[in-house]
Amino acid sequence: MFTTYAMTLPTKKWTEETRERAIGAISQWHQQWFPADRLPVNIRVRVRHSQDDDVFRLEVQNTHPQTGGTHLIIATLTPYKGQLVFDLTLARGLNYYTGAIFEVKAHGVKMGSICGGGRYDDLTALFGLKGLSGVGISFGADRIYDVMSELDLFPKELDRTLDLLFVNFGRDEAKYGLKLLQQVRNLGLAAELYPSTAKLQKQLKYANDRKVPYVVIIGAEEAAAGMLSLKNMETGAQEQLSSADFLTKCAQLF
Repeated sequence: MFTTYAMTLPTKKWTEETRERAIGAISQWHQQWFPADRLPVNIRVRVRHSQDDDVFRLEVQNTHPQTGGTHLIIATLTPYKGQLVFDLTLARGLNYYTGAIFEVKAHGVKMGSICGGGRYDDLTALFGLKGLSGVGISFGADRIYDVMSELDLFPKELDRTLDLLFVNFGRDEAKYGLKLLQQVRNLGLAAELYPSTAKLQKQLKYANDRKVPYVVIIGAEEAAAGMLSLKNMETGAQEQLSSADFLTKCAQLF
């Protein structure tokens, strides 16, 4: 397999001297990944830079007369996706990394690297498989979670595990609510009956803590009349409905 590796640098304002120094630095770097003495004679590695899209490409080209010219681009980064920085002070795993190493950091938060890795030659010899080199990368799940939390990147709907909560005021009210609860679940909605009788404010707080969008309130008079109150927890609006109208409303809301 022959691959073109691409990396992006913000080169719009670079001078020609800076550009040449960058190409030289990248050339030295890729020699660690593709040492000439380990490549077949028909494989050529070169550095190319396009000023049109500000992309440096490390190209691995097959020059065989019969199968030559094969290129496969597996990554093309743009300046809008991230920034590549060469840091000569970076150090990782000195006892097994043998070539280029890399770390990834998130913008906008004070956090260390969220993933990293590098090249290692013959690391598999520790497990009995000699002569095999490779490149590895690992992700810090805890740090990625912290970054996403701080930047508020989690979808809001992930916090909502319940569509409806039925308030529990007592045995008779709960019995009437359970019948409606089953019908609501048949519509594909996630619904629960508060597990015990409690004051309304306590049950509403429970609904808020679980980010439940709607609460069904059934008192003794509503249960006797076949009615209920549906409360919108976001706006505070509350309307009284019959059981039939309630089920129709549920189908519309969700």
